[in-house]
Amino acid sequence: QAGPCPNGAPLAFEGAEGFGQCSQGGRGGRTIDVTNLNNSGPGSLRQCAQVETGPRICRFTVSGTIALSPVIGGNFSDLDIVNDYVTIDGSTAPMGGIALKDGGLTIKANHVIVRHLRVRPGLKTWLERGQNSNAIAIQSNNGVSISNVIVDHVTASWGNDDLVYVIYGSDLVTIQWSIFSEGIMDCPGPCSGSKGFLMGYGAKSVSFHHNLSAHNWIRWPEYTGGGDKPDLIGQLDFVNNVHYNGNGTDTIMWSYHGPQFANFVGNYWKIGLDGPATKPLNQTYASIRTIGGQTYTASSGLYVHDNYGRYWPTQCNGCNAVVGQAVSDEKIIWADNGGIPVATVRYNYPLVTTTDPQQAYQDVLNGVGAFPRD
Repeated sequence: QAGPCPNGAPLAFEGAEGFGQCSQGGRGGRTIDVTNLNNSGPGSLRQCAQVETGPRICRFTVSGTIALSPVIGGNFSDLDIVNDYVTIDGSTAPMGGIALKDGGLTIKANHVIVRHLRVRPGLKTWLERGQNSNAIAIQSNNGVSISNVIVDHVTASWGNDDLVYVIYGSDLVTIQWSIFSEGIMDCPGPCSGSKGFLMGYGAKSVSFHHNLSAHNWIRWPEYTGGGDKPDLIGQLDFVNNVHYNGNGTDTIMWSYHGPQFANFVGNYWKIGLDGPATKPLNQTYASIRTIGGQTYTASSGLYVHDNYGRYWPTQCNGCNAVVGQAVSDEKIIWADNGGIPVATVRYNYPLVTTTDPQQAYQDVLNGVGAFPRD
């Protein structure tokens, strides 16, 4: 049966949705067994994911934790996917699954599928890792754009910068049904703090749906726009996500890096006095902050509908916000300096299953994260 993808190709897998749903991964290619937990060399995950080329599926015959460290010819420890057409599925591992530590996962290739993996960098600083301190990074490969990436049922924790970021030259990306938790606030040496999701300069189209943020200080998300070129207009579909215990102004939209268009639909910010990190000084903030006064603000747009979080019962700056279903929808936005124009019609991005926020809250808690369940 023909799928919704180009030339009738099937979805990446059953349940794949959004901009990245048509990623081919390693479909039709070699199956390469990961037989040990070594950092590199024959039988390692790095050998399959980073060194090998051509369509390939990394299948695990071992479970446990892989301690990442720099390899010969490199100065950073991340598992660095630079060769196209690969599937990594930790659910193929026996027993307890697969976790990465002491480094992150960097995706700089086309048609990549990552599922059921744990990524926990820990207290490795920028200096120690030599590149970044993120858990998952999706970005161009030396300035060459990449596309068709889907991250599904992944758990990313204990990073000391962004737990997930999508930046320059990334197109057709989906991040779904994943946990982003417990970003590190304090670490020895340079440390950027506890952050959830950044969609930054030059990221073109991202679907981010049915994900959980827990105990992250900021960025759920921070979205800074597409870029300063016509083909870098940013598009974000942020649907049915759940956020708990942030600092009270976790979502920041600003078109600093160019035009941006976004849907925020059916999300649940569990905030107010529900978590110890939520600060009383932020009680006047709504859940979504849009920053105006930027060069490209007038050509941007933000659609909001059916979100639960902190909103103003009346539309004014400085009012005390309340927590609940935003009525009317736009009152969940705190707009600085004019902010970003509010759209009246949902942007027509690839289909993502959408429920009301209360149902999303239950669905996310019941279904997110790497299997076997964290």
